[in-house]
Amino acid sequence: MKPWQRIIKHLAFALAIVLAVSIIIGIVEVVGMILGFGNNQKLLDKSVEIAISQDIFSVKIDVGAAELKVLEGDSFTLYSNIKDLSVNERGGALSIKHNSKKVSIHSNKVGEITLTIPKNHKFDRFEVQSGAGTIEIASLSANIVDFEFGAGNVDVGYLLATQKVRIEAGAGELNVASGELNCLDLDLGVGKTTVSAQIIGNSEINCGVGSTYLTLLGSADDYRIDVDTGIGALRVNGNRISGSAVIGNGKSYLNIDGGIGEVEIDFANE
Repeated sequence: MKPWQRIIKHLAFALAIVLAVSIIIGIVEVVGMILGFGNNQKLLDKSVEIAISQDIFSVKIDVGAAELKVLEGDSFTLYSNIKDLSVNERGGALSIKHNSKKVSIHSNKVGEITLTIPKNHKFDRFEVQSGAGTIEIASLSANIVDFEFGAGNVDVGYLLATQKVRIEAGAGELNVASGELNCLDLDLGVGKTTVSAQIIGNSEINCGVGSTYLTLLGSADDYRIDVDTGIGALRVNGNRISGSAVIGNGKSYLNIDGGIGEVEIDFANE
């Protein structure tokens, strides 16, 4: 690397630190917003069933502050304790929306949304946009998956995306226990990320501030990994990588831009 390239890289690292500080300040503001006085969520005493059809192939969920669960069952069902939750269906597309961004610090009640989907059902498209709150997804299969998370913990048991998957994480923990991810676009914010999955096609991971742990299903021969380390340690199969490097010559291409923190990449079959 030429001297002027090193200078540019160091300046970029400095800018990354400034951005990280800005992100942390933003998190503080989000937490303050969530714990702010007043409550613009109208909540029922308990969750009630909201009628939806059984012919659903596309889902879009857009919520400000709520606990969201996507579970497996025998049929489609939807339950929520949010009184003014907007639920619409058209041509096999289900839309669930609520824009509240505050809950009261004087109440133990929070907005809850529970969507049950039939086991082994495959969607054309599944989208989730969440401002703040915990998210639990037991198992999900779709051609296209688009997740945008704000502040809170996200747990996904199994995720299958046959065409494309985009995940933008804000602040908190993101866990994907298993799955098959085609053309993954993973953009991380602040926190801990753990992903164990087969990643195929051309994929990209932009690490943020915190720890990132990847367990790639298959062997090292299946992947071609192009890494550019950031500020922190980046290890592949226990070997520390410095600067830029290309590892492997497999069919699946994975570009990883290290952020600020620890990045560990391991292979399940080695």
